[in-house]
Amino acid sequence: MSIRPHPTKGPGFWYINYRPEGRKGKQKNIAFEGTEAEAMAAETRLRRQNRGRKISAFPQPAEAAPEFITSYELDHQPSSTDRTRRSLKILLKFFGKQLFTSITPGLVDHY
Repeated sequence: MSIRPHPTKGPGFWYINYRPEGRKGKQKNIAFEGTEAEAMAAETRLRRQNRGRKISAFPQPAEAAPEFITSYELDHQPSSTDRTRRSLKILLKFFGKQLFTSITPGLVDHY
């Protein structure tokens, strides 16, 4: 895998090249907007995924919510977890199918 500057979109845009099915699988390119450090972090997340499965490189909030709640439960009281779960359920109705990278301050203000 590698990251490189996007050839046409200019500063702040990167290509992340990866093979979700391993070395012999088809190469995929993802356009990523953010800093170089954020692109490198995204690449690292991809590397840590299990090989051989089709994965979503950048999951939608609805896909990431169950893992978030599981992690949240480890460090918080049950009452806090319940409140967070209820709040998340409401937020996912609006933001659940968005990409995290497309959730902007303007979209939050619109909500």
